Amino acid sequence: MHDMTWDYEELRRLCSAKGLPNSTVYQNSLEWKRWRVEYHAERAQAVWGELFSARTQVEVGGKEWEEAQFASTAETEAAAQVLHSMADVLAQIINQAILGGKLAEQEVTLARVLKELRRQKIATALVSKVEKLQKSAEFDYVNAFVNTLKHRRLLDTEYRAEFGKNTRNAEGVRFKAFSYKGKQYPVTWARDILGPYKTKIIELISRVGNAINDHLREV
Repeated sequence: MHDMTWDYEELRRLCSAKGLPNSTVYQNSLEWKRWRVEYHAERAQAVWGELFSARTQVEVGGKEWEEAQFASTAETEAAAQVLHSMADVLAQIINQAILGGKLAEQEVTLARVLKELRRQKIATALVSKVEKLQKSAEFDYVNAFVNTLKHRRLLDTEYRAEFGKNTRNAEGVRFKAFSYKGKQYPVTWARDILGPYKTKIIELISRVGNAINDHLREV
């Protein structure tokens, strides 16, 4: 499991000392969501192991196969949706700890708090870290992925197994290419969303968190 390297205890002390709103409820939510992402990621991978270990022969395209592919896809989509929602919870913490609760809870998004930080010309180091999260290839893909699922349609999937020279030497579910807001997104393996994409996004969220603490120490 990838740990969040963000000192919540220090954040609470700093906010208390400076008379800023308490954001503990959002910190707890962020941590809970991280655990949920890990749970869905583990389940998405486990269904295939359970399928193959329970049977000596597995029919590709058969009932059990289809059920495993459905379960793996559903768990991957759930992991991506929770991972994406972590950014909005992060925005709630920024709104409380840096903006003093200026925005109403229902108005808070990462884009809104970023706009407000720029407008006030404050916490420039924090702004830079938020921008890196927002503009990262991993978050950009997950954002497009989740919004496509939420507002438009299901994404097509396929099971792919490739072994040998000049191949990935892997098997599992892949999400087919799609477009979102005029931008094309390539075929992507579920194991990449659940592995390096997840790890990178959590790492970038941690960096934003550390920038929040750094800013509060300095003001």
